[in-house]
Amino acid sequence: MPLHTIWLVDDDTDDCMLFEDAIAELGVALSVVCVADGADLLNKLRRATRPPDLVFLDVNMPIKNGMDCLAEIKRDEQFIRLPVVMWSTSGQADIVEKAYRLGARLFMKKPNSFNNLKSLLHGILQLDFQLHGSLEDFVVGK
Repeated sequence: MPLHTIWLVDDDTDDCMLFEDAIAELGVALSVVCVADGADLLNKLRRATRPPDLVFLDVNMPIKNGMDCLAEIKRDEQFIRLPVVMWSTSGQADIVEKAYRLGARLFMKKPNSFNNLKSLLHGILQLDFQLHGSLEDFVVGK
């Protein structure tokens, strides 16, 4: 199923701008919506007429962190199948394991350059997020 809308949940406006620029440079027809924190994401999800096709969710945010937000999303029958890619500056094994336990489809370590971000996003956008349970050991950007 093709992707049309990605929501990026990150309190760092620079990361949001880089993400949007990377998607634009890939030349894919995707709408990117930036959301500042997990609480805002949950409010927007509940009010949306159509949920996003994919969510990138930062682990460390104020108000509601990414792990708490992920857990809440996956407890809601309406959003249980929503593919969530956790993304963080940390790739610590315990954080990655917790993300997968809570229902993340992927864990992406934030890359250290714009070109690496574009490359990782290009690869991620090629994946079929309708697959179930086949990506449990996949950590992008180690």
